[in-house]
Amino acid sequence: MTTGTVESRITPSLFVSAIGVVDGNIVTVGSSGIDRSTSLIISSGTAESLTANWTRSYQRVETGCPGSGDSTYFTADRSVIATGNGMLDFYVRTIDGEPLVDGGLSYTTYQPGVGIVGTRCSSTNSSEVFVYDVSGKLLRRHAPTASSSPKLGIADTAVSPAPYFGEGTLRSFPDGTPVWGAVNPLDDYGLSASAQLIGDTVVVSGSTPTEGYSTAGFSLSDGTKLWGGDSVQIIGQNTWLTDGTRLFSGSSGTLAALDLHTGEQAWSLTYGADNNTATLYRVGDGMLIVTDTELTYVAET
Repeated sequence: MTTGTVESRITPSLFVSAIGVVDGNIVTVGSSGIDRSTSLIISSGTAESLTANWTRSYQRVETGCPGSGDSTYFTADRSVIATGNGMLDFYVRTIDGEPLVDGGLSYTTYQPGVGIVGTRCSSTNSSEVFVYDVSGKLLRRHAPTASSSPKLGIADTAVSPAPYFGEGTLRSFPDGTPVWGAVNPLDDYGLSASAQLIGDTVVVSGSTPTEGYSTAGFSLSDGTKLWGGDSVQIIGQNTWLTDGTRLFSGSSGTLAALDLHTGEQAWSLTYGADNNTATLYRVGDGMLIVTDTELTYVAET
């Protein structure tokens, strides 16, 4: 397709919330039920039939983990299809849709070629971290903890495999040992915190007793706090993009670029009038801001 013309059109048999292409196969994620919350439907097919390869239904379950679950994500590669909302995440094999992990996994992170890390919560407000390889084999689990256990996202990182959070501290994926030893600068961050590893900087957002909701950058090598405080506020890693040197965040009608090394704002611009939340997508040489009411394209500067 070179002219932008429609080559084929197909009407799905159910509501489709996400779509992707892997090796020429079309992967779709949909849902069933009156309120679209009964079951999750994942399929693999072609432009002629979206279910030509396989289609499977997965039951949604209550996880017990706190959170709103109003941010969704989807990714698919040759090995794994991942989709969820943070409160309940699904990981299945791309070849046949077979589940890689049991249901009820929350706050998950997937690193292609390495593995999956997720949390299971109990009624006592404690959480247990589970670590899997890409085949779904359980490598280890960490004891329940009521302290912080922010999930770790990976973007443009030179560290492979990236570390993860378990028992409230940053740990090595291969063996589970603490990256920062006995030092844990993230103790003050609450259970709902999130983190992203970008190059050699760990960026964490969450609530602390002294600073309220804030964003801070820590050195991956020794845990030193590089910048941060209540003056730096970025909402959640689901709204982040990065070019490796800056962090882009869109929330409350403002798109801002934050310098990863200093924490200072490089620039900002406003969009829309009454948009409190937005999702960012990388499109060409710029970014697409998607809200409930409009699309805004910003050329990268």
